[in-house]
Amino acid sequence: MRGTMREPSRSTGRRTHLLAVWAGVALLFLTAPALRAVEAEDDPDIEIASRLERGFQKLAKRIASCVVSLQVHTKPGNWMEELRRMSEQLGPLPPDRMFEGSGVIVEPTGLIITNEHVVHGADAIWVKLIDGRMFKADICGSDPRSDLAMIKLAGENVPQNLTCAVLADSDKVEVGQYAMAIGNPFGLANTLTVGVVSARGRSVPAHYRSGDVFYGNLLQTDAAINPGNSGGPLFDLRGKLIGINTMIFSRSGLSQGFGFAIPSNHLQKRLAYLKAGREIEYGWLGVRLNDLRPGQKVFKVPDNKGALVEEVIPNTPADRARLEAGMVIVNYEGNPIGNVQDLMAAVNDTPVGRTVRVKVVDRGGRAAEFSVRISKRYSEVVLASAPDLAPGTDDAGRADLDDEDMPPDARATGPGAGPRAKPGTETAKAPSEFVWRGMQVKELSADDGRKRGGRIEITRVRRGTPADRAGLYEGAIITELKDAGHAAVQKIGSLEEFKRVTDGVTGPAAIYIPMDGYITVEDK
Repeated sequence: MRGTMREPSRSTGRRTHLLAVWAGVALLFLTAPALRAVEAEDDPDIEIASRLERGFQKLAKRIASCVVSLQVHTKPGNWMEELRRMSEQLGPLPPDRMFEGSGVIVEPTGLIITNEHVVHGADAIWVKLIDGRMFKADICGSDPRSDLAMIKLAGENVPQNLTCAVLADSDKVEVGQYAMAIGNPFGLANTLTVGVVSARGRSVPAHYRSGDVFYGNLLQTDAAINPGNSGGPLFDLRGKLIGINTMIFSRSGLSQGFGFAIPSNHLQKRLAYLKAGREIEYGWLGVRLNDLRPGQKVFKVPDNKGALVEEVIPNTPADRARLEAGMVIVNYEGNPIGNVQDLMAAVNDTPVGRTVRVKVVDRGGRAAEFSVRISKRYSEVVLASAPDLAPGTDDAGRADLDDEDMPPDARATGPGAGPRAKPGTETAKAPSEFVWRGMQVKELSADDGRKRGGRIEITRVRRGTPADRAGLYEGAIITELKDAGHAAVQKIGSLEEFKRVTDGVTGPAAIYIPMDGYITVEDK
């Protein structure tokens, strides 16, 4: 019995002990959130993260109002595409196609920067502000080579005090700093993504480009950029514009962490031209280039850095300066050249008509220096001359532009002209072009003439001709001519006037170029 009396006593004690344990566990769970909350508030690392989070929130509110969404409407105009769809029984193209993009306000009166490829061929552009208001927009200016365009809000009641972006000095951007992209991906207006600047000075392989566009010195970011972000801004943590988002590398068509933006300093140089609707001129050297491959020591170039000349295009600045294939360009106007991209960027930014010093390692392995007068780059000539050439792999075009057989009368070989006719076939003469003493000229429109300071532009100069010996170059504007047969200087305002004035001129004649003054052109 004693034993039976002790057994209940042990059972009761165990239950009491278990109840105490459960009570302690419950108390711990009830008080744990409070303890964790106290710990979180006192944790300096979490406080720093919270302050950064609040900083992003403030920044997003501050910069969102200068970002806009674009709706771009185009009409099908490609008859070959129409025929293809008909032959494949796909039905006609829709009468109106709509694309979406982004933009950033750069002036309070409604001037907006975006990508040229976003608004290219647009029939109508609609801009949506952050408050939902919609305005129609017109294109002020565009530059296909840099892929930049400016549009302006149009119509009544356009606000004059819009919030606009402040441009940063993109040369001071550092790899690893935060970057914020805002745009209209998939029609989701004012979407903000955050990342870092992954790299600087990126160039884009030729197969990713189209037309004569040149993407060089780009900023790379892992901030998510998707279809619809094109033309939108990339900001730093101070809310300043460091770039214009323009493209991605992706196998899926969606963001994979490789986005690229045009640096703000690249934009800054072009703002005034885009606002005025003026053509942005690019320098032209006239060579096909390639990088020196690692370990390619046969050219005896210091550090194996430079741009290898694979072909010199006839009747171009490089040809007139006597550069040759097999030379390696190692310095351009005092700046070392490490690769093709370095040289292309330098030539791009050289003012048309400027004479530059080009240092090379020549075909014999010796150092040499050439003076080259840079001329104007004509995208139409480049593309028409090399339809099978990957854009951007060279500085000019192919040898199809050889004009050794250019007769002394006008031929359709300038910008906008079609492919050269084969021997034995007739070539239509461009009514707005004319050849005189080895230089081909064309007439500009009245609007372009006002912007350029004259309506007669030199488009080609043949090597070894009087025009070449006089130092004339593509892109020069002619406004006057003086010869011994006329007492007065004769003004030239049209192609017909140029033909009339030069007709019958014998002996030397001085033509006036606003950038260079009077230049004498001999007759032989």
